[in-house]
Amino acid sequence: MTSCPPHKLSSAAILRAVLLLLVVGLAAHRSAAEITCRRTVAAGVEYIEHTLPGPVRVFVIAVDRSRSEYGLRIGWPEGRRHATRWERTSEIVARYDRMPEPDVIAAVNGSFFGTPPDVIGFTAGDGEILVEPHEPARETLLWGPDGTLRIVAGVRPRGGTVRLADGRTLPLDHLNRRPAQLPENVLVAYTTGWGLTTGTTQPGTAVTLDEVTYPMRSDVEVTGRVVEVRTGIAAADTPLPARGLVLYAQGTAAAPLAEGVRRGDRVGVRYATDCAVAGTADLAITGAGWIVHAGRANAAAWEEYPESFRGRHPRTFVAWNDATLYFVVVDGRQPEHSIGMTFAEMAAFATDVLHADETLNLDGGGSSTLVVEGAVRNSPSDKTGERPVCNAVLLVRRADRRP
Repeated sequence: MTSCPPHKLSSAAILRAVLLLLVVGLAAHRSAAEITCRRTVAAGVEYIEHTLPGPVRVFVIAVDRSRSEYGLRIGWPEGRRHATRWERTSEIVARYDRMPEPDVIAAVNGSFFGTPPDVIGFTAGDGEILVEPHEPARETLLWGPDGTLRIVAGVRPRGGTVRLADGRTLPLDHLNRRPAQLPENVLVAYTTGWGLTTGTTQPGTAVTLDEVTYPMRSDVEVTGRVVEVRTGIAAADTPLPARGLVLYAQGTAAAPLAEGVRRGDRVGVRYATDCAVAGTADLAITGAGWIVHAGRANAAAWEEYPESFRGRHPRTFVAWNDATLYFVVVDGRQPEHSIGMTFAEMAAFATDVLHADETLNLDGGGSSTLVVEGAVRNSPSDKTGERPVCNAVLLVRRADRRP
């Protein structure tokens, strides 16, 4: 087997690539993929490198879907959703690989994002909702506890309720919402998946619950015992207990919450989406571009995206068929090495080479990174090297499953 060292360009390789770019058009040979490296990473997991005319370099992790010991997990900078700074994909992998479990085999960058802690789209991990859905509702990958994979066209928030000890309910407006984005009058729940504190800055009411019956999913109500009630400016930036939850209200929502609870009360909290399957997924991540559906290029779904976005860029995408799950990174913006792929070229590669039934585009450009066994395998396009990102999709070996 080829050892597949991290890619380094020689002068001869650069010359060959440039000549190939001049002589051969990518569009005429889009599926003429040559496997330049292939090796087994773990039982049922292969690492494969493809070279296409253009030149285009493609880096693939292929996972046997019958291997139940493998699972997917969202990895976060600083190990939490409410990160103060983004981290490189390799840094996130190193952070999670140091834990007793899981064993991280490979990873790719995940969600689209803004400045910390802005994550774009719906996200669930470890069986609970971490980032509420919001507009615009893009395509979302869902992974279930039985290994089921699917893409849903859009997930939208439905809100929720807070059930007080006397049976009355209050409307729950948001879950794990960035404090700077909160409307003036609002009630929001912050879970342990959010971070160490709420990060809120305005006066209001903060009710801390302990002994919370996690996970937070659309199909169940979690309950917790009230251990502290803070009001006024003391409600800002309230700590989150290890198995706790904080209900934070500001504006006109603050008084009803403060008046409705006492220490020792058992309070119920529920937050839902408009997609029952999404709310119960073990992992969910929103992308932008449903590239292949039912084994065919899904061009009708691309029309909402501008041509500049559908054009040729470095890419990260996930694809699968009944037998195999693929994580794919395509290098780009490096003419001597790799020029990237358009949506149409991604669809051609996914169907012609991978024989994928479904494919979803994740964040690309300078973010596109594949880490295998702790090492970056591709050549990220940023001039400074690997770009810090908001999260990563981790392929892990789960201690609770066996082949």
